[in-house]
This record gives sequence, structure tokens and C-alpha cells, in this order.
Amino acid sequence: MAPASTSKKRKRDDNEAKISFALSNQPKSQLGPVLANFPAIKPHKSTPFDCYQADKAVVNEATQFAELSTLIAGETDAVDFFSSSESRQASVGSRYFVAVHNNRTKATTIREAPLHILTHQVKALKSLKPAEVSNLQRLEARAALGDSFGTKKAKQAIKAQERNKVDVSAMETVADHLQDSIQRNTQALPSKEEAQATADSARLVPPYNPNAETPSEIYPLHNVIPEAEWKTLSPSAIIQASSNKERKAFLTYQRSNWVNQHLNLVCSSPSPSKTHM
Repeated sequence: MAPASTSKKRKRDDNEAKISFALSNQPKSQLGPVLANFPAIKPHKSTPFDCYQADKAVVNEATQFAELSTLIAGETDAVDFFSSSESRQASVGSRYFVAVHNNRTKATTIREAPLHILTHQVKALKSLKPAEVSNLQRLEARAALGDSFGTKKAKQAIKAQERNKVDVSAMETVADHLQDSIQRNTQALPSKEEAQATADSARLVPPYNPNAETPSEIYPLHNVIPEAEWKTLSPSAIIQASSNKERKAFLTYQRSNWVNQHLNLVCSSPSPSKTHM
């Protein structure tokens, strides 16, 4: 018995030793196997699927089938299945291979395959348009969701927002009373002319002549300097000065270019006067 058992074991080992692995010799761009991931609803195994090329550009024969922009789609009586936009992002940085073993030849053929993440859509809901939702309804739904599943801090914020909300319907009854109160209070307000006169009287500058036609008429002399003070002023020392430096020494503030130039211009005239100065 021992020799027969040894013979069978050796025969089985010889068959296993004949298994080989090889890459697919089909053209790289030829349609091949596809890996499909169904994260939600899984269709029945008998559901047929088709593979489509997304881009209609001419395909280079050296391009791998897994690198082509493809999508797969299938349908049942109630649901459509198709590749989602996440398919290409999910396979970034990874490569997937499918191996097919032939029991007759004991050869395993390996070929690269693209990954597709499939989403679905119910056929009965295709014709239904989404209901329009207002901003108020969104806020109410968000508040209800936060009140049910939010944290303690979030619930406090929702309650504070509700307390600060203004009830517009309650304000409709007092709108007339507010208008009457505003009219009574505005009756005591001064007119535009009265407000202008009050502002002019409180101005820190001398009163001006709004009807003046020349710059010298805007501010009358004795509105700027009272007549009693004007009579006490004597510019004879400045007029009799022999140079601009001597005239400048009489000034309290000597760094004003405009004052210095104006003073030199007046004193250089044939008959300088106190008024011009």
C-alpha cells in the first residue's frame, strides 16, 4: 500500500508544478475585464452590464485599457446602474489586476483592469422634479435637525436665534401707531433754513457774507478784527523796516511762507497801507 500512496502523491505534485502565470497577450486597448464596486445597492448576478468609452478620440494601440476613460452601465426593471464620478479618483495611486485560471491548460492569465464605483437611480423617480424649498424652510429643517441630533452648545445657539427672531405679523398691528408717533415727534424739528442759521451762529469763524462778489467782501474787516482793536494797531514799525529780515522779526510766527510773501509784497508797493497789510 505504501508504494501506491507514494505514487499518487508524486503524480499530484507533478500536476501542480505545471501551473504557470502569464500576462495577457491581447492588444492593450482591447476591451477587457472590469472591477465594479457597489457601495449601496447590489444588482442580481444575472444583470447585464455594458462598457462604453467616454471620449470619442482616436485610441492609441499602446494605451492600456485600464487607462482609457470608460464607464459601465446596466439596468434592471426598477433601477439604473452607472459609473459615478468618483471612479477615477478612487483608483489614483493604485493598480488592479484580474487573473483568469484555465483548468485545462493550467495557465493563469493576468491583465490590468479599471475600477468603477457604481451609483444608482430609481427609474420611477426620474420624472419627478425636486420640490422648491424656501430659505425659511431650510432654516426650520436645519433647526429641527440640530434640536434632535445636535450638541448641547448647538441647541443653545438654536434657542437663542429663535428668541432673537422678530415676529413680523405682530408688528403689523403697531405700524400705524409708530407712524403717528414719528409724525408727532418730527413736527418739533427745525426746518432746513432754521438748522442752517443755527449752525452758522455756532461757527467758530467770523460771520461771512454769502452775497460777496470778490474775495475781499467775504469777510468784512471789522467782523474779523473789532474796530476798537483795529484802531490800536500800528504797522509803522513794519513799514519803516529796511529789509525783509527786520520785518520778519516783528512777527509772532515767522515760519508762514504766505504771510512773509504777502508782507514783502505790501511793503514793496509805493504806498503801503494798513488795510492791505
